[in-house]
Amino acid sequence: MFNLFRKTLLIFGLLAINITSPGCGYITLGLYRSAFLIQSLLIISTLSICWSGMIFTSLGIKILLIFVASIYIANNIYLLIPLTKNTTEWKLRNIGVSGLFFIMSSSLFSYGFINKQKTLGFDINFVPSQSMKPTLTAGDFILLDTSSLKTRQWSTNDIVIFNRENKIDYLYVKRINEKPLALAESDPALFYMLGDNISASYDSREFGLIHQDNFLGKAEIILFNISDPARNLSIIR
Repeated sequence: MFNLFRKTLLIFGLLAINITSPGCGYITLGLYRSAFLIQSLLIISTLSICWSGMIFTSLGIKILLIFVASIYIANNIYLLIPLTKNTTEWKLRNIGVSGLFFIMSSSLFSYGFINKQKTLGFDINFVPSQSMKPTLTAGDFILLDTSSLKTRQWSTNDIVIFNRENKIDYLYVKRINEKPLALAESDPALFYMLGDNISASYDSREFGLIHQDNFLGKAEIILFNISDPARNLSIIR
């Protein structure tokens, strides 16, 4: 009875570790190739979807979520085979390598997510106000394209996240508009930014033109809105 309890505890423990860091459970059993394969599949699928630009489509996001979920499910089902057939070999070295693998994979994931603007070419921002209503509304979590900010050709009607030089910690989301006639001949790298909800927007009418160096990303898609699920995965236009 005690052996059954211990084995059950070990199985659930390994599955929990394997869910937290895919492949880590395989390392504990000495199945290094399986661990490498799982991590490679996750990394390659994520980079492929992000770097190809498919991440900025509802289909691309769905494909990535389905692929990652499938890898997670298959990953843990396959791990159960050696665990339930008593073919495991517990070695102290494997447990140590598993701990190192967990630290490295978790650090790599954390670094990639924290620096996703550069490593993956996207960022996620929250819309707190109604200044862009009806295009964007308070509670929207939006996905930004942060790739090629220095070389991108910005166009009228692009919706952009930006800051101001004297308020770099405060972000704005506005639409690029045609410059007023009096400003038409100004530096082409300066843009006139207005909110769609013109009566409730603090924008270039008050703080002036914004240089493209202050642009942080182009709003591409609404990921989700907790209070309005109908807006989930909506393309921003």
